[in-house]
This record gives sequence, C-alpha cells and structure tokens, in this order.
Amino acid sequence: MMKSAAKEVAAMGIRVKTDNPAHVESLMMRSLEEGMAPRSPDQAKTAMASNTSLGRYATPDAVANVVVLLASDEASIVTGSTYLVDG
Repeated sequence: MMKSAAKEVAAMGIRVKTDNPAHVESLMMRSLEEGMAPRSPDQAKTAMASNTSLGRYATPDAVANVVVLLASDEASIVTGSTYLVDG
C-alpha cells in the first residue's frame, strides 16, 4: 500500500512513509497488561517486553524521533516504506 501511495503522489513532491510502533510505554499498554494479568501487570509487561529484540518497550519520544527523522530532509530519498518500531 505504501509503495502504491508513494508512486501516486511522488510527482507532487510528497513522500509516503509509515511507522508502526509495537510496545510503547503508554496508558494503553498498561491497560492491556492489567487485562492480561490483573493481579500482576508487571509480569505481563516483562513477558511482552521479553518478546522484543531489545527486551523493553519503546518510549513515546523514541517513536517520535523515528517520525522526525523520516519527515526530515535527511530522509528525502525515502518513500514508500514501512518502519516497524518495535525494539
């Protein structure tokens, strides 16, 4: 889908990219952890974080940094791509 969208708008100078964050420190993740293990949400967090390469959740700032990079001139050649931000 990203490749098709990128081809469609490239002539207008528009670049198309998507970042797909996985586990991010947030109220939504805390709610999921509590739903998975109401008596021990920290254990649920540990279990989910252990499934990431880095063994931890991303921070909102880390995800934002990826977005800033992809929107910057440093990534001016990048289009039609999907980035999994999952540690």
